Amino acid sequence: MESECLTVVMEEKRQNRIGIITMYYNSSNYGGLLQAYALCKYLNDSGYPTKQITYDFYRKTISSSKDYKNLVSFLFKRLQKRTNNLIIKTINIIHGVSELRKDRRNICAEFRASIPHTETVYNDNSIEDCNNLFDIFIAGSDQVWNPDVFRPSFFLSFVNEEKKKISYAASIGNSITGKEMQSEYEDALNKFDRISVREKSDINKLEDLCKKRVEWVVDPVFLLTEKQWETVSSPVQLNINKEYIFCYFLGDDKRHREIAQKVAKMCNCAIVTIPYMQMNYRKCDSKFGDEKLLDLTPAQFLYLVKNAKGIFTDSFHATAFSIIFNKWFITFGRTDHPRMNERITSITSLYNCGDRCVLDYSDDVVQRIFDKCPLTTNCRYESQKALQLIGRSKEFLLSIGLMARPWREYYVRDS
Repeated sequence: MESECLTVVMEEKRQNRIGIITMYYNSSNYGGLLQAYALCKYLNDSGYPTKQITYDFYRKTISSSKDYKNLVSFLFKRLQKRTNNLIIKTINIIHGVSELRKDRRNICAEFRASIPHTETVYNDNSIEDCNNLFDIFIAGSDQVWNPDVFRPSFFLSFVNEEKKKISYAASIGNSITGKEMQSEYEDALNKFDRISVREKSDINKLEDLCKKRVEWVVDPVFLLTEKQWETVSSPVQLNINKEYIFCYFLGDDKRHREIAQKVAKMCNCAIVTIPYMQMNYRKCDSKFGDEKLLDLTPAQFLYLVKNAKGIFTDSFHATAFSIIFNKWFITFGRTDHPRMNERITSITSLYNCGDRCVLDYSDDVVQRIFDKCPLTTNCRYESQKALQLIGRSKEFLLSIGLMARPWREYYVRDS
């Protein structure tokens, strides 16, 4: 009996297709969009076809057993929210900022469109279809695991078992309290192949919950160089004729603005600000700043950071870009959300500039700022520890790109 001649044929190798889920859809959050851009760009430039999953996380699917104790509770919360929104909307109309949310979403649309993304907008009922598009799924970065915005899809609940589930620089942003919530986190996290977080302080919190190894990585904006970000930035036409201090505040603490005003006056600088970052009228913003810029793109936000004499902020990503562009900056702690301050101290300690954080507000705070870091100081944030972490973060991403589709051998009969 003649033996058959078999030839080994290698399946044509293609790169893994990667789908990222984060707070991308319809976003006008500068930091959120810039980190989404950075992660997509780094992976695509590294040879892995990557897209943002256009996921409508605003439209939460209601499950009476998980999301609310019962229907009555849900209806009460819904009525309460609508009543609050009506009050806020009325105040916004009175002060002429009623269309601000819509305007900012529209002006950010072009930048959002420049990030590779799925054309289909998915919700919790349809997102399973993404299994046909991608081999590997990444949750992150940003506060996708914040308990206040808990969504099972941000934990890749829709991903088929044979696909790879990764988190990159996910952030909790708050405490995970209550046995029911902790149990949900534990179940979701144990289904991940690899877990990484943005804040070092989150490692122990999650490892205690899921008993899996949790790795520390940098926010995606640090994956790109200063020169790369310079090419992304877009000029802003300003109506001032002197150097400016850029103020970017998410919170509404008027002391932050008063301190910035004192420093600007001492240095003969104008103040440029983007007011109403929570998309609603705030009295503390109404008369603050020499030039208020309501409608800016993320690329123009970069320009304002890059060209400022100095920056005052309470934002993680404004701090991050101040470091990337080597700018003088002061970051205030969030007095309205103090638990968020961990992300600020995490990044400033990494770059050995913890003295740029102001968490207390005694009468001599302005003098202390100048004693520690005069505005004339040439800044250069160089840290071997940060460079090593960036290197490990890139290795993490490149290694997951190789996870799901190894070469396969199959046999065909020789003719």
